[in-house]
Amino acid sequence: MHNVFKKNGDFKCPLSYILKQKKHNKIQTMKYIGIIMIVIGALVEVLSYVTDRFMNSGAVDQNWVQGLALLLIIAGLITHIRVTGKSSKA
Repeated sequence: MHNVFKKNGDFKCPLSYILKQKKHNKIQTMKYIGIIMIVIGALVEVLSYVTDRFMNSGAVDQNWVQGLALLLIIAGLITHIRVTGKSSKA
């Protein structure tokens, strides 16, 4: 448990400590959103190829599937660069 008293004996509000920890945890998880988007985009590409190759689904020929995967990968790269850049400045 976090000590709610400072060294000089003054009372420190534990709520501010909890809010600060939640903000820190949110920033830590935000770092991985870009990477998650890239992985999902790559999985869409691989799954569309596998289903087309082995089940003749025609997913590779669907432009919206390939466009969605490309959009996820590009957006993931941009998000990862922006979030990592902001967190390194802080």
